[in-house]
Amino acid sequence: MAASLSNLGRLYREQKRFRESEDSFSRALAIYDKVPGASPKRVAQTLTEYAKLLRATNRAAEAEKLEARAKAMKDEQKRAQ
Repeated sequence: MAASLSNLGRLYREQKRFRESEDSFSRALAIYDKVPGASPKRVAQTLTEYAKLLRATNRAAEAEKLEARAKAMKDEQKRAQ
């Protein structure tokens, strides 16, 4: 479900339906936060895509926070390998 919402968020962003896009990304992240063992790769991907939306809507400061979170997850995943 979270992956589908993330994909929907990306589609909405591409269609410039920013409000729906943000809702979809936000819901996807809420689901990932509640699911034990959620794939860090998918969570990081959703964070990155959400950050792209924030940048497209001139919200760079918020985007930077999500990008930093995504990078930390990716770095942690690399160290675990």
